[in-house]
Amino acid sequence: MLSQFAVNELFERWPALSALAHVPLAELPTPVEELSQVSHKVDSGVWIKRDDLSARRYGGNKVRKLEFLLGRAKQKGADTLITAGGVGSHHVFATSFYGREHGFETHAVLTPQPYHPHVEDQVRADLAIGTQLYTAKNVSHLVREVLRLATLLRIQGRRPYVVPIGGSNVWGTLGLVNAGLELAKQIDAGLCPDPHAVYVACGSCSTAAGIALGLSAGGVDTKVVAVRVTDRLLANPLQVHRLIHRAEHLLREIEPRFPEVARRAYASVEFDHREFGRGYGLTTPASDAAEHLAAGSGIQLDPTYTGKAFASLLRDAENARRGQPLLFWNTLSSAPLGPFLEGAPEAPERFVRLLTLQD
Repeated sequence: MLSQFAVNELFERWPALSALAHVPLAELPTPVEELSQVSHKVDSGVWIKRDDLSARRYGGNKVRKLEFLLGRAKQKGADTLITAGGVGSHHVFATSFYGREHGFETHAVLTPQPYHPHVEDQVRADLAIGTQLYTAKNVSHLVREVLRLATLLRIQGRRPYVVPIGGSNVWGTLGLVNAGLELAKQIDAGLCPDPHAVYVACGSCSTAAGIALGLSAGGVDTKVVAVRVTDRLLANPLQVHRLIHRAEHLLREIEPRFPEVARRAYASVEFDHREFGRGYGLTTPASDAAEHLAAGSGIQLDPTYTGKAFASLLRDAENARRGQPLLFWNTLSSAPLGPFLEGAPEAPERFVRLLTLQD
């Protein structure tokens, strides 16, 4: 089934866009399939976009972003990556893992989030692959630490490239524009119905923004529900608006035939703040139930992002028309961390303290 489609829909539809700096990492397209057991339970058609399978060794939505982010870093002549995120950040690990494969050393600034064994495993995996880790008390301290690191590394003769939190800049957004186009082609091919709404976890907005722009460019008129899982400072409509319009501007600058659909794409995004609960990384009864239900279909979710996004879909499914198709975009990597944890060092005490600051 995978061989039916181009590896990169963005380049296939508009060949001039292949001039964009790009490093192929993902195994595309990712499958789309119905979660039949869940559909039967909620009496709606529940579908899933399997971005957890975007790469065998380590997948998730971050791989799509890194194709363009690493391409940009290479284009700028960088030899070092600086990024940031919560202490259990999947983005930090993916950036370091794929960055190392392409010759980059990675430095990452981590901020607190509630303790969970999965979070500690992420820290150990970061250390196992050689990520240089630093701590910050909060987001404002994080920004200062990133700037300090960039200055220090330049003084040392390095050429750093700063990858923003979650990979959410215009370059990272391009990877999800391609994803939206990919889903549009799968819908056109009859591999899934045209969904009434697409549900995706929203931490730093580029995933929701890119999917919305890609779907609109592919002629699919559907609602994109951005389920907020971080503070409003990071996840908000203004950030989505900025990313959509900057991505469209960049694409049309290279290929004027890319459609002007930014306004339509932005109008399609609807924020859901109801699943945020007590805060970032803290589960809710609904997200716990969503994780359990997904596990029954062999789908692994996490408490910070995907559990809350799936909970949003399940809540709305209760009020949907019978059989109305809803699609969940799984952004979590399903590749096990086990191979990275074999022989990995224990998390240093300072990171264990950081892990529990908000618990």
